[in-house]
Amino acid sequence: MLSLEPYAAEHGFKKQRYHQVADNLSEHLKVKLLDRTVKDRLELLLVEFKLDDQSYRKKSGVSEQYTEHKRLLQDLSDRIRDVEEEKKKKNKKKKDKAAALQTQGEILRDQAVKRRSERDNAATGEAESDEGAEDCSDTGDTSRRAPPPAQGTTKPIANSAGIMGAFMEFQSQNRDDNKQFQRKQLELLESKSSAEASKWEQEFSFKKKQQMIDQTRWKDELQLRREEMQLRRDELQLLRDQFETQQRVRGVAQPEFRLE
Repeated sequence: MLSLEPYAAEHGFKKQRYHQVADNLSEHLKVKLLDRTVKDRLELLLVEFKLDDQSYRKKSGVSEQYTEHKRLLQDLSDRIRDVEEEKKKKNKKKKDKAAALQTQGEILRDQAVKRRSERDNAATGEAESDEGAEDCSDTGDTSRRAPPPAQGTTKPIANSAGIMGAFMEFQSQNRDDNKQFQRKQLELLESKSSAEASKWEQEFSFKKKQQMIDQTRWKDELQLRREEMQLRRDELQLLRDQFETQQRVRGVAQPEFRLE
């Protein structure tokens, strides 16, 4: 139990640890135990140990002299307490980190909103200043020409035109980049197709040559076997002729017996 520490396993692995402990105990005790049984028994022993320890401390005011069994339970209890404290520290660290990230995000958001507000206020003040100067310069000349449009109206138009021009330029550059990318992709496909065609032609030529070589070799072997068979026929015929000659010679040399 102390070596495997199933109580210290991460979420999703505790059952596996308790199952391993149950297998080890089952092998040692020669009794089939389940992981749930081991877990419940451990919790019950720890509860009883803590109650007995508290009762003894209240009566005597000092720690009890533990037996080996109780020392093991004390070690388990201490280790479980340490594991719980480590988990609490880890969770607190995660929460503090998340809170710090959230606070930093809120600060960055507030700064962005503040900068945008300052830019809007500066643009509004500049437009009002330009409009006031234009009105002052045109006070004595209102009878000869019509009042010009307000600066606050022309500036947004100019800004819109600039934004539109930049957008059109971006679109044009994007189209050019896409065309160039498609051109390169087409060249790559053509090169790949040409390489595959060349490879196929080489393989076909090699296979054709190999087939011709195999066919020529087969013809040569067939012709050789035919010649060998003909040679054997000639040898057999020669042996047959020799045998017949010997038989004839023996027939002539043998004396004839007559009955008188």
